[in-house]
Amino acid sequence: MKEIINPQLNAEYVISDPGFHDANLTKVELLPEETVSLLFVTLSSAVYEIILHGVKHLNCTSFKEGNTVFEIIAWSSKEYPLEELRNLLNLQVGKSVTYLNDVAKKIEKGNLTLFIVNPSYGCELVCLCGSYKIIRIS
Repeated sequence: MKEIINPQLNAEYVISDPGFHDANLTKVELLPEETVSLLFVTLSSAVYEIILHGVKHLNCTSFKEGNTVFEIIAWSSKEYPLEELRNLLNLQVGKSVTYLNDVAKKIEKGNLTLFIVNPSYGCELVCLCGSYKIIRIS
């Protein structure tokens, strides 16, 4: 039975409920219409799918067997990490300032989300997307 989850973010914008610490990222799937599906299995064997909609930029590195999650962060406010955004957009300091400023304003207004899967081991994923939803699969 699938259930859409309303995630809780802590003060550092980490998704704290449901908890993904030490979960395994088992699948990253690129779907049509700027959509990415992520599949996670938690320590308690719960299975969650996170669907990223309106994906503008995506960087996914070091996908390995295991892919243990340290934390998942979702920024849609003024307190996002500028260097992470600059790296995702592949911009050097001082280059393409107009585009960087446009994207930053959209994040600050909540029109875009900087979504990051920080690993303990394996896959790191950084994505700029319009929205995301979490679905409990089992």
